[in-house]
Amino acid sequence: MSGLVCPHCGQMVEIFPESHERRALLDDLPLLGRIPLDPVAVTNGDKGYPIVVSLVDSPVAKVFLEVATQIMQRVALLHAQATEGKAEQAPDDKEEDTHEREA
Repeated sequence: MSGLVCPHCGQMVEIFPESHERRALLDDLPLLGRIPLDPVAVTNGDKGYPIVVSLVDSPVAKVFLEVATQIMQRVALLHAQATEGKAEQAPDDKEEDTHEREA
């Protein structure tokens, strides 16, 4: 969470000051997004209405959707890399199996 969306004016209010120590601990991790605290998102969530459905154009929903998109892209990339690695290893594995059967 990054801050609070003012229910009166809609402006972001930073309530968690950025810490150099915290940032140093997270330097190896990608920042997916800064999700603002929003009382409407909490209320809707408690009622079972996800903010990305109930208020799709809200700042909170937009950040959640951006984060979800980044996660999907990262998972797809990791999957492609893992699949590529297996495809490159597969021919070698087959050759070893053939040699083992001949022996």
